Amino acid sequence: MNLGSVLKQQGKLDEAVECYQAAAKRFPSEAGPLRWLAGVLSQKGQFTQAAEVCRRALQLEPNNAELWVALGNADLAQTNYDGAADSYRKALQMDPASASLHSNLGMVLGLQGQPEAARQEMAGALRLKPDFSAALQQVIWLKSRRMN
Repeated sequence: MNLGSVLKQQGKLDEAVECYQAAAKRFPSEAGPLRWLAGVLSQKGQFTQAAEVCRRALQLEPNNAELWVALGNADLAQTNYDGAADSYRKALQMDPASASLHSNLGMVLGLQGQPEAARQEMAGALRLKPDFSAALQQVIWLKSRRMN
């Protein structure tokens, strides 16, 4: 466990940010400190900064599905649905068997007013993990939107 993780667990988020920023500066060719920094920034509700840090990390590791998910989550939190959908699609290219990624993409597509595409992603999530409660809840949400 690294110092930043300890500080984060202790709720010392500002100190964790400083720690990860220092690590990113010391190891500029590594994406790990940036990924951890983005996580703390998201936890603090600083989604714009988290997205920027994810983009920097993706320049170092463009095939890192975890980073694409983090960017998608940060974009989603900012209601940047196009950006979130693009990021989740890129993550799915690297991890097509992820039920949660299909579910996340389905949710964003539903928010974008694309119910058929959303249903297809939810169906994909449920094929991969039939008892996936998040996908089941989103299917119910999609059906309720269709009735209104």
